[in-house]
Amino acid sequence: ATRASPQRATPSCSRRAPAQRSEKQAEKIAASDGSDVKISVKEGLKLKSKDGNFKFQLGGRIMTDYAHYEDDKSRLGDGTEFRRARLFLAGSFYKHLDFKSQLDFAGNSVSVKDMYIRYNFMPNSLTFGNFKQPFSLEGQTSSKYITFMERALPNVFSPGRLIGVGYNTRGENWSFALAGAGSSVTGDADNEG
Repeated sequence: ATRASPQRATPSCSRRAPAQRSEKQAEKIAASDGSDVKISVKEGLKLKSKDGNFKFQLGGRIMTDYAHYEDDKSRLGDGTEFRRARLFLAGSFYKHLDFKSQLDFAGNSVSVKDMYIRYNFMPNSLTFGNFKQPFSLEGQTSSKYITFMERALPNVFSPGRLIGVGYNTRGENWSFALAGAGSSVTGDADNEG
């Protein structure tokens, strides 16, 4: 006698958040068409070749400020502004060459934040272009991940983003960075960060 193997019922609903579902759906669509490109929409639009040699990411962020003051003895201005309105394109070629181009549209002007290429020969890397100079941990941390709205006072001594050449290396419990730089893209190092 033959026995039929038991079949499991597949749940019709998922507990994933809508963003996770749409990312998985986009990946399935990209994978099902037989192409050599994997598409993801997590943290921006990402494209990746099947072999991992080519990666591209388009993303951005908007950070706003709002202030409202009840009138007392001093008149303070209410207002809203974009602290950061950034758009970036980043990627890598053959797993060893990275690039990033990031523009900021806040303050009714366009400014270049990052514009560099990096050659990686693990665990070392060489960076050429406009990038954050290795000065402090807080200075290297993106504004997306700092705890407070403003950086700490000692960060005023940080050179910020400058055009130059940088070398980085690291071990299991240490890192080392060295850079030589000139001026910023705008020529105004006072308004970097």
